[in-house]
Amino acid sequence: MEDQETTLTLTGVQSGVTLSSTGASGTLAIGSTVAGSSGYGIATQSTSQGLVYPILSVIAQSGIADPPTLTVSAEYAQTVEYPEVDLELRFTDIPSGTQVQVASTEPSLAISRQPISGSSLLGSSEKNLGAFTATLSLMLWLPRTPAPPKTATISLALSRIEAGTGGPVKKILLQKFALNLGA
Repeated sequence: MEDQETTLTLTGVQSGVTLSSTGASGTLAIGSTVAGSSGYGIATQSTSQGLVYPILSVIAQSGIADPPTLTVSAEYAQTVEYPEVDLELRFTDIPSGTQVQVASTEPSLAISRQPISGSSLLGSSEKNLGAFTATLSLMLWLPRTPAPPKTATISLALSRIEAGTGGPVKKILLQKFALNLGA
C-alpha cells in the first residue's frame, strides 16, 4: 500500500435496530415500530504539546427509518493526483436478502443501495482526482435469518490504476479495510 500519499482512518461504527410489536383485542389492532442506531465515533485531538490522541464518542440516533444493521465510516485522504482511482467493494459468502450501500462525500466513489449475495464485487471509479478528502460510509442491511456464515466477509478498497502501454492496466492498492461478518 502507498501510505505516504494516502490515508484511510476509521471514524465510526454504528449498528441499527428496529423493534416492531403488534397486538389485537377484538376488532382493535395496534402496532408500533421504533428504529434507531447506536455506536461510536472516532476522532483525534491534540494536546498543547502536539501529542495527537484518539477520542471515542458514543453516538445514538432515534427515529431513523430502516436503519442499516451495520455502518462503518472512514475518512480517505489523498495528497496527489492519480489518473484513475477505483473503489472496490468485495464480498464473500453473503446471505441472500442482504443489501449494501457506500455513501461518499466524493459522489463518483459512491455505490447506491442494492441487494448482494454470495461472493462477488461492486465498484466505482473517478479519473483525475487531485488531492482530496472524502468521508466513506459502508452500510449493510443484513436479513434476520440466516445469520452470515463464519466465512462471510466484506472489504472496501481504494486503488489507483496505471495504464499499460499495449497491455493490461496495473492496479495498485492504496488503502483497504475489511469486516468479518460471521459469528
